[in-house]
Amino acid sequence: MKKFVIDASILLKLFFAEEHSDAAVQYVKGAQELQAPDLLWVEASYVVWRRVRRGEITAPDAASLMSEMVRVPIKTWATLDLVPAALALAVDTGRTLYDCLYLALAVREDVPLLTGDERFVTALGRGQWAKRVCFVGSQG
Repeated sequence: MKKFVIDASILLKLFFAEEHSDAAVQYVKGAQELQAPDLLWVEASYVVWRRVRRGEITAPDAASLMSEMVRVPIKTWATLDLVPAALALAVDTGRTLYDCLYLALAVREDVPLLTGDERFVTALGRGQWAKRVCFVGSQG
């Protein structure tokens, strides 16, 4: 069993049929503990709202979906507590503060960040932070 920090891309893959959704489900089922900055709920809600705006789901479906999402057992941490470390990581890596909030939590808690954001993983390359990130589409 393993602990992970997960980002919104992973949470959303649990509820929408997307590329690597099956892998995300398997990772989450096998996890001992899931963690995330509380920003997770804002990001996930935004994506759900966008899907309503595009007509992909109805407003009642969105409300139901969010009720299901918040029942996923995820230990959340205050974003404010992560901002100083995330800002330093964002400056160091050139990635967004949003992405680096998840990375900062993974570094602080010494657990992998599981993400479906391949661009983020690729941007980290083989640098010092790459070992902290696990792309859901990779084997293992």
